[in-house]
Amino acid sequence: MTADELTDYRGNNGGMIWAVTQVRPPEAFRVSELAGNVCNPLMQHLYKSNECLQLMQSTPCRITLRTLTGPLKVVVHTDASWGNVSDGQSQGGEFISLAEDKDHSAAFCPVLWSSRRIRRAVRSTFGAETLSLVDGVDNALVLRYLLDEVAGHVLTSPVNGRALPIDMVVTKGDTFPGIPLQAVVDCKSVFDHIGGNKTSVTEKRLMVDLANLREDLHRGALRKV
Repeated sequence: MTADELTDYRGNNGGMIWAVTQVRPPEAFRVSELAGNVCNPLMQHLYKSNECLQLMQSTPCRITLRTLTGPLKVVVHTDASWGNVSDGQSQGGEFISLAEDKDHSAAFCPVLWSSRRIRRAVRSTFGAETLSLVDGVDNALVLRYLLDEVAGHVLTSPVNGRALPIDMVVTKGDTFPGIPLQAVVDCKSVFDHIGGNKTSVTEKRLMVDLANLREDLHRGALRKV
């Protein structure tokens, strides 16, 4: 690949990444996969980049923001695929929305979404789903704290009842009443481990991540999984 072709490839990826993060979630995985080859791209990657760019230019995509009424909640959907990236790594995705706090047929508005490589290699689908859920809940918690601050909810410490700045709440994990957070995952093994129905884990490093999720659930930062 020549220097000009390399510049074109990186320019294409930069523009598509911006478009995906703003208004085009359907292409998030394809763009993330292309961005993973930006350090050492081949001509085949440039061809795929041009195909993806042409697809985005020729296919309209619309995001509708609906009017929400009544109590609200933050909902994060996460998913992952094990070993589906070219170098054997796994891919995780998340979709965070602000929704009406109802059990069924609730209106919602998309807020954040992403598709990216999971931060370390894992040995199973269970590991990929767990790490994807951990990252999704982390991002959704920060968004929840920001929404609570905008809504004027008082952030107080459970120890002495004093008001706390938002960065202390995020760092120390103090709980407070506000907009609830709900996580949705399609891996039953992860659901069973968080709920306490299973305790043994083959990949021991995942025990820490699962413990963090259970702690968020028990202290109320995460209302439901």
